[in-house]
Amino acid sequence: MPIVLITPPVTLPSEHLFLNAMLNLGLPKVHLRKPGQSLEAHDAYIQHISPEYRNRITLHDFHELSQKFCLGGVYYRERQIPGDLITAPSPTQTVSLGFHNPEDLLVDRGDVGYCFLSPIYESISKTGYGPGAKIANREVLSQFVSKSRYPVVALGGATPSVFSELAEMGFAGAALLGSIWNVENPLAAMEEALEEDAKTSWKGKLNFSL
Repeated sequence: MPIVLITPPVTLPSEHLFLNAMLNLGLPKVHLRKPGQSLEAHDAYIQHISPEYRNRITLHDFHELSQKFCLGGVYYRERQIPGDLITAPSPTQTVSLGFHNPEDLLVDRGDVGYCFLSPIYESISKTGYGPGAKIANREVLSQFVSKSRYPVVALGGATPSVFSELAEMGFAGAALLGSIWNVENPLAAMEEALEEDAKTSWKGKLNFSL
């Protein structure tokens, strides 16, 4: 079940209710991304997530909270990636990274569980943000993805309708943001995504245990 849900940058009304309901449906991984929000705001947000689901949460900021709440992992943006080989915070936590250049997929970064590559399609949440030349060339992109040192999750414009195409290109999963949160019923959108995910033969060894 290699779907990754990214939270909207600005917290929506009833977001916690939707998120807990999605996790109850079987959503395997959530990336908590709230740029500009404080440590205290992150702490309060996590407290609204049922304790039984917190091991599925990966933090983009304030990584120290991952230990406090026994979360599932931490994420480094491209500019934050440590220069030395990465070591996971604990045996139960996974490190993930984000890239925009497919050539970065070939570099050994240490103990990394998976990485994002973006944008694969025109972004739903960011107007005018689309793939560069190396990503737009699907043949070249597939070659980089197939040679990646880590499972690659497609980010940027992904919807359930392209899951099979992404799998054919060698991706291990898809990260969803706008296709879930920018609709009238996010829970129904997640149900559709999980149904399509169950029919998709993703590549790579990416298995989020529930």
